[in-house]
Amino acid sequence: MFIAIEGIDGAGKTTLARGIFNLLSEEGYPVYLTREPTDSMENYTGDGVELFLKFTINRYAHQREIEYHINNGEIVLCDRYIRSSFAYQFDGITDFFGDPDKAWRWMEEVSEIITLRPDIQVYVDVDVRTAMDRISMRGVRNPGFEDEQKLRRVREIYRKFRWDVTVDGSKDRDVMISEAFGSIIERIRRIRQ
Repeated sequence: MFIAIEGIDGAGKTTLARGIFNLLSEEGYPVYLTREPTDSMENYTGDGVELFLKFTINRYAHQREIEYHINNGEIVLCDRYIRSSFAYQFDGITDFFGDPDKAWRWMEEVSEIITLRPDIQVYVDVDVRTAMDRISMRGVRNPGFEDEQKLRRVREIYRKFRWDVTVDGSKDRDVMISEAFGSIIERIRRIRQ
């Protein structure tokens, strides 16, 4: 079982992933928590095309780690996966090709090497202002990814996908985790029947 948790920076993805990890563990499920990009990826610079390729190469290797844990009977929770690359790099790739349809097709073709896809895709939605406030409280900002205009556009792209579970990231932390867990555990049980 493979669950990916997606959303803009500051949405609460990492908080949710840790919360779901803890609740699944308490229920007796073997769980493995991971994230993207992995620690092996060091360079986050480049245009949209270069970044998409870097993240895809990182994911190509990461899917073997995820598969290992799935084959070991664990539920894998991943903080970001393939849809992050589509949401964050789409505009830069569109600039390169000059055509959004061609950009999307290219991303899909490049991503064919990612054969492992999530069983459950979770989206944490939050307004950009709230996300920016949270990012500011961290004290460290990644200017290439965490500026207001960029996040507005990324959120627009995220919201075009179909999601298995959508979470209101503006809610109180414990409420958000509890509500998301209810939806996720129901889907896990349905899939495992």
